[in-house]
Amino acid sequence: MAEVVIVGGGVVGVSIAYHLASLGARDVVLLEREPVLGSGSTSRSAGGIRLQFGTAANVRLSQWSLDFFKRMREDLGADPGLRQVGYLMLVADARHWSDLLANVRMQRDLGVPVQALTPGEVAARFPYVDAADLAGATFCPEDGYADPHAVVQGMARQARRLGVVIRTGAEVTGLRVAGGRIAGVDTADGQLPARVVVNCAGPSAGTVGRMAGVDVPVLPYRRQVYVTAPYPGLPGDMPMVIDYDTASYVRGDGGGLLMGASDPAEPSSFRMDPDDAGVLLLGRTIMRRVPLLAEVQIVRSWAGLYEVSPDENPVLGPVPQLPGFFVANGFSGHGFQHAPAVGRVLAEMILGLPPSIDVGTLDLARFRDGRPIRENAAI
Repeated sequence: MAEVVIVGGGVVGVSIAYHLASLGARDVVLLEREPVLGSGSTSRSAGGIRLQFGTAANVRLSQWSLDFFKRMREDLGADPGLRQVGYLMLVADARHWSDLLANVRMQRDLGVPVQALTPGEVAARFPYVDAADLAGATFCPEDGYADPHAVVQGMARQARRLGVVIRTGAEVTGLRVAGGRIAGVDTADGQLPARVVVNCAGPSAGTVGRMAGVDVPVLPYRRQVYVTAPYPGLPGDMPMVIDYDTASYVRGDGGGLLMGASDPAEPSSFRMDPDDAGVLLLGRTIMRRVPLLAEVQIVRSWAGLYEVSPDENPVLGPVPQLPGFFVANGFSGHGFQHAPAVGRVLAEMILGLPPSIDVGTLDLARFRDGRPIRENAAI
């Protein structure tokens, strides 16, 4: 009998396990179907971390998580590889620029040191950017990126030290319901009774939800990432550059560059094979905004899955119609950067403690009740 079973060993599931144990929970079991923790979407993440979001809840999740990353070496004895190079968000569309200026006001109210830049200021500070048609840009020096693998393994090691049982190669084949509440999970190795089950299955969140008769409206979407050979003209202080209008990006990566883009025309699927369509998309998006990319050589690529909710915001907390069942899904590309805070908040909810961050607007019932949340800074 387990007190809590966590389904999914990506960064979110591992974070919940660690925070449960750090708050004194016992008999916590994490089940990951793959042989290695974090080998799904987490391992294919670009590792971005930013405070520049369009809702207060997402900004607060980012702030809490950034503080965690900063303390991780001291608190967990693990180096997350945090590099605060900043995020530069470039906007040409006037309506999008209006959205970002509203975001800036809200972010500043929450203490985010974000700057609004004119096209001239962008051209002067970041000469590798084609700023000719920009309406403006925003820049936050606190933003950056970290190493998803190091973060997962660092939290997992500490979770194990605190008593969490982590089982890899353990696929959940069903959820057990009895007396109107969650009662445990089924695996290939047998039944595991539990008082609480947490759905952290990432792109498979909908499948796991249906095992208990719960609709978790999350779909998988392929996102492709490309890495270049070392580029001698790469600016040493290059931030994560976002072409906001096309949801494409580029940042430094070990002397080369890492870039990707979202294709709104691609349907939902579990595909994880990169192809030339992604390169063509980059040519129409971030390569036009950062012309030096036309000179680089792509040496490797991969694809991962975003777990996308209907409003591109996470789905967090208890499922009212099924006591004992919790969800932490639908991060829509932002799961890595929000995982520390989500782990803390879900652990507090499970243990009946006041949550450190108010995420009440991110509950599952919002879709049923017709109160989706607009996140205008989803990338």
